[in-house]
Amino acid sequence: MNTTTAKTAIILGAAFAVLYPLWVWLTSITFPLSSPFILIAQAWGLLAFTLMWLHIVAGPFKQRLLGIFPKFELWMTLSSFIVLLSIILHPLLMLVGISKLIGIVEFFATASMPIWLAIIAWFMFISYDIARIFKKRLLKTRTWFVITLIATLGWFLILYHSLSLGSHLQEGLLRMLWYFFGATGTAAAITTYGIKPFLKR
Repeated sequence: MNTTTAKTAIILGAAFAVLYPLWVWLTSITFPLSSPFILIAQAWGLLAFTLMWLHIVAGPFKQRLLGIFPKFELWMTLSSFIVLLSIILHPLLMLVGISKLIGIVEFFATASMPIWLAIIAWFMFISYDIARIFKKRLLKTRTWFVITLIATLGWFLILYHSLSLGSHLQEGLLRMLWYFFGATGTAAAITTYGIKPFLKR
């Protein structure tokens, strides 16, 4: 596969991974809306999850991707900002919507395990984004390796959270796609945090 073909395939694959879930969300909207806040929160959640998946599966191929896409680092920076925005807006809008339906106190009093795992993952992601401020200083250290590993583990908590509670993920093609994300994300994480460090020893 030549560079042009690879570039086209990667762009189309990435676009599908991000846009198809949003299309399923958009075409599932029915009126009247029970809560516009929860509806919009769902879209931000889908966007955050798929962009984080792209970051994870890109990990083992970073050097090759830098050769194919000269502005790959810029894309990583911009998409990371979108992820940060998404993981702030998703729970914020969700809580606003829930507060209008059942109340925050009742929500947390009856919260299931997938919700608590998502809360733990949120703190993992926020810790990662705070650490990114010091990325240049930490980049080649064991600390940065551990920080990125923790953020990746957080993604797997969100995978479980979304498969358990995502209203668009309980059946059909989108659920199969989420299994694919999980399988490829697992393979990429094992390669990035297990196989590659072992081979460098």
